[in-house]
Amino acid sequence: MEVPSEDRFSDLPNPVIHLIFSYLETNDIPRISGISRKFRDACTSSPYLDLEADFLALKRCGSNCQGFQDFVHRVLGRRNGVGIHRLRLSWFCAQPYCKRAGALIDDWVKYAADCNVQELDIGVFPGDGELFVIPPCLANCQSLRELTLNMKGSRLLLQPGFFAFLVDLTLANVELCATFSGGGFGHWISTSCKSLKFLCLYKVTCYRSKDMSISSSSLQHLNLCACEFPEASKLSITSASLQHFSMGRCLFKERGKVVVRAERLENLVMDVVFSSDFPNYRRFQFSIFAPSLVSFSWRGPPASYSENLEHFWHLDEASISLETLDFHHTWQDKEFARNFLAVLLHSVRYTRTLKLNTEVFAYYHHPGVFVDLKHLAVVVRRFEEDQDQTISPFLRGLHNLSTLTIKLDADNDVVADPNVIALLWMRRQRYVAKNRKPRKIAFCFHESEEDFGPGEDNEGMLKWILKCEKALGKVKFYY
Repeated sequence: MEVPSEDRFSDLPNPVIHLIFSYLETNDIPRISGISRKFRDACTSSPYLDLEADFLALKRCGSNCQGFQDFVHRVLGRRNGVGIHRLRLSWFCAQPYCKRAGALIDDWVKYAADCNVQELDIGVFPGDGELFVIPPCLANCQSLRELTLNMKGSRLLLQPGFFAFLVDLTLANVELCATFSGGGFGHWISTSCKSLKFLCLYKVTCYRSKDMSISSSSLQHLNLCACEFPEASKLSITSASLQHFSMGRCLFKERGKVVVRAERLENLVMDVVFSSDFPNYRRFQFSIFAPSLVSFSWRGPPASYSENLEHFWHLDEASISLETLDFHHTWQDKEFARNFLAVLLHSVRYTRTLKLNTEVFAYYHHPGVFVDLKHLAVVVRRFEEDQDQTISPFLRGLHNLSTLTIKLDADNDVVADPNVIALLWMRRQRYVAKNRKPRKIAFCFHESEEDFGPGEDNEGMLKWILKCEKALGKVKFYY
């Protein structure tokens, strides 16, 4: 029987081989390209390229950097205009003699632009104090749809240009500079990215960007995660197309103001952090106009409104987690927190599902005014014996409540105290509106399993389980 000269994999069409190669790791490409000419040609012409080298942990990169540079030049130089769908180009090196990263990246990106790249992911560390400039060739690249930049904390200089076809932009570990011509970052987004739908800023530091105003008729998703505003800043978002806006653990070190004007906004998450060096949280303001809002979440200290919030008529779920600063005990601060909660709770009064933490009830003692509320969850962080007395007045006004869930925070050690669990269960009638009982009362004290070793007092533990069986979560035994 004659043995075939070619293997079955080599007989596959190039598009199928390219798709398989798209799932390979970076270091696999050189090894596979050396198997045969067929494989070498397939690697060279693949529309999915993942070229990555990280030498930051090495004291000396030796010949590694030069070898990586030669490999990238060889892979991109042999394409001769063959199209690139996705290029991930990541090169990190902190050695002083390798600081030509910016110029080399420019050359490599120009190769990609000539090959009509559609998705481009660039990771580079130009060096401490060095600037990275987006290669000008990308501004004229009509095929580019997605752009990701990861600078490892370096400064980014945005040149004026028109990314008319860019749909998705992600900036990570970047310090935005305000020294480029044509205005700030918000102005650059508003004027240069007319087709942008997805914008993500992760660990972006905004120095000297006091006014970040974004106005867009195409933006649909905006995500700010772990961003830092060291100076007094104003973040203004005006978009008739925006549907999802999230601020996750964004740090304001001085005065801050957030203004959102989005007629079609459905999901809004506000999660802000104030510096311990900036104790006066009354200097933070926000204003929201979102008549179509369906989901709303606030986490952070009390804030002030630059103007009254509108009613969220279509709201389906809301979450308010109040974080108070321990060094605020003055009467003025408590009154400020009460006013903040009164306005915020009144704005979300039409929601069907609501989640509150017990810090809310420390400042807000009025009966609930939620006419459509069906499901309420109360998260207890620091439980005290009379905790339920501050919650009861609010709950008795909820005449349409169907499900009440009282949940201890996952980090609360009191979850294993049988006295607390029994106390809550015996006092459960306090959480029920007068002459109107919810169909379900749930006590979710923890979501993880509670482990008991063989050395525990099993007899006493079994009595405790039988006494509080309706209030328990999961219990797991090991013998």
